[in-house]
Amino acid sequence: MTRLLPIALLWALPLAACGGDNHEKVFQDNLEVLDEFADVLADIEDMRSATANKVRLQEVVEKIRVMDARIKKLGKPDAATEKELQNRYEPEMEKALRRLAQETMRIAQDPELVAQIRPAMVEVQAMGH
Repeated sequence: MTRLLPIALLWALPLAACGGDNHEKVFQDNLEVLDEFADVLADIEDMRSATANKVRLQEVVEKIRVMDARIKKLGKPDAATEKELQNRYEPEMEKALRRLAQETMRIAQDPELVAQIRPAMVEVQAMGH
């Protein structure tokens, strides 16, 4: 779990800085996107389900793209807000990232499935996630 904390912070802090209403709202939205991302990956079990979930996966990628735009618009939160959000959402963020990592690792065991999701994953990585 302590190894996931730095990963959680890499996702949480920049995305906590997103625009929209405020930093907290964007942080909450980010948690929803991470959960949705993990849900889509969890539904990919074979080539048939990978093909069936391509549209959902692209929708999640687009949501991540929107989150990035919100980040840039709002800017970084002040230190107090950042610390408060970390303290409040760290357990949820760790849980979401752990689940996302587990699903990604599961899919990584099957080269055919990897090939199906690679374009979406490359897009997400290109955004710095």
